[in-house]
Amino acid sequence: MEPPVAAHVAEGLKAHEGPVSVIWHGGEPLSCGLKHFSSLHSPFAALGHVTHSVQTNATLINEAWCEFFKRHAFRVGISLDGPGDLNGNRVDKGGATTYHKVMEGIARLKQAGIEFHVIAVVDDRGLERARELYGFFAGLGCRSLGINIEEREGVNTARPPCDSHKVSGFWGELFDAWKANPVIKVREFRYALQWMSAVCREQEGLRGLTRDIFPTVAWNGDVVVLSPELNGAKSTRYGDFIVGNICSEPLDDILERAQAARYVRDFLSGVSRCEAECDYFSFCGGGQASNKFYELGETGGTETIFCRNTKKRLIDSVLRNL
Repeated sequence: MEPPVAAHVAEGLKAHEGPVSVIWHGGEPLSCGLKHFSSLHSPFAALGHVTHSVQTNATLINEAWCEFFKRHAFRVGISLDGPGDLNGNRVDKGGATTYHKVMEGIARLKQAGIEFHVIAVVDDRGLERARELYGFFAGLGCRSLGINIEEREGVNTARPPCDSHKVSGFWGELFDAWKANPVIKVREFRYALQWMSAVCREQEGLRGLTRDIFPTVAWNGDVVVLSPELNGAKSTRYGDFIVGNICSEPLDDILERAQAARYVRDFLSGVSRCEAECDYFSFCGGGQASNKFYELGETGGTETIFCRNTKKRLIDSVLRNL
């Protein structure tokens, strides 16, 4: 991404009064180097209502990056799948493991006093090691942990884990491990318990029908909505999912027109069917457009493997293990 693209994004956020979160994500955002990244961030500096997060594999983090993160109050997320042998898919361009470099980057964050959270992708091997995984992350020093059970998205065409007993067992064991030693927050348990509390108070779950259209701006200014994983996707039904370009028109105009995009209309139709058919809807809110597209071939579907693994089996396992 070149600085003028980021400047157009910042310009589009000036008129928004409420808090806005900008997430630097996709590939490895630190690979452009600190000098270039600073030039991308610079247009946002005067926007007091905008906060910044970065999701990184931590291999490039050094003292200069730490100073930058602290100066601009970045929230830092690390992509790490657990102990070294569970990170086989996280390699450098030569195919060598990046695990030790990741751990070095984490050590630098801790030395600088920077809190961080972790997102871990759990495949079939990780599903069998729930207690070990929790113990590893509890000892790592992260503030919170998010679990992404492997999904079929983008270039990952592998079939996600489908064994209901195995997935449910993973959530149950992880929940038990967390209950026994709740030293870090676990994203999925926080959401599940908040939802259960809302249900007990006879409220509308966590979100009701409120949904963020969640724009993603690509390196060249192209904008897709609903799911960042749709950036770069192609479909005979939806084309390239691009709803505009930030360099040629205001962000608000793009987002207003995006409501009429076929994949957005299909998705909202599917969400309505989810609400009518699914007992878990007030927790899930209708699922994710990217999972529906990559699993079902269109965004208007309802239940997916992702839905069963990370929503239904999660809730059922937490309820059983309370």
